[in-house]
Amino acid sequence: PTQKLDVQGTILVNNEIQFVDSAMRIYRSSNDMRIRTGGSDRLTVDSSGNVLIGTTTSPFPNGTGLAVNSSGAISRLILQNSATGTGTSNGFRLGAVNNNVEYENVENGYQAFYNNGAERLRINADGKVGIGTTSPTHKLHVAGDTLITTTGEAELTIQGGGPNNHNGAIVFKATNSTSVRGLGIYMHDAGGDHEWYAGTPYAASDQYQIGRKATSSHSVGTNEITNAFVTVKNDGDVGIGTTSPSSRWLRVEHSEWPQQGSFF
Repeated sequence: PTQKLDVQGTILVNNEIQFVDSAMRIYRSSNDMRIRTGGSDRLTVDSSGNVLIGTTTSPFPNGTGLAVNSSGAISRLILQNSATGTGTSNGFRLGAVNNNVEYENVENGYQAFYNNGAERLRINADGKVGIGTTSPTHKLHVAGDTLITTTGEAELTIQGGGPNNHNGAIVFKATNSTSVRGLGIYMHDAGGDHEWYAGTPYAASDQYQIGRKATSSHSVGTNEITNAFVTVKNDGDVGIGTTSPSSRWLRVEHSEWPQQGSFF
């Protein structure tokens, strides 16, 4: 033997192993295994395979898991590694604080949420949130389409209060290097089977138009020049009923009028 006790085989313990006294022991309770320190049970592995810390009663309605319970108002799970350090102000914390849940990365790093093998959401150390992007540049940066829906009235409110050029604004940006791009707002009425568009049209990004298209669903083609009722060219010419106003006047055309009209 190389130790005080060297056993080659199986040790059968009928009930428990005590360290000095019963205040610190490993023992069996029914079909559970428990570890006690300071006279209280600290960890239990029950017969279903649940690991229970701070409690001997499983809170799981089904399946197996890890449960952490505190006799106070705060219960936390802390993850640390060689990069974070091992102090009280290091690592990642998942906590239940009173009736609230807290996710906290104490380090100067990001939090990433994955689903189906890919990152779906990221929160950077500076508080910027990215959905569909790993490099958010604003407080909320969404790479992809966004839908706001409700059974009642849906509203989007933009509010500001600083001494700047604007207190609230929507900024549309096009990154396509050609003129084949449109920037604007679509207003689709599913009940009326029509859609209006206000903005720069497809294939003529340096002019503005208001147009309408009959369609039972949203159509990106509503922003095409052929659907325009009002056109404002980049030189200031305005056309109603024409997409090609030819002078710096307001030019109005209609198929039922015998003559066209131009006004200063």
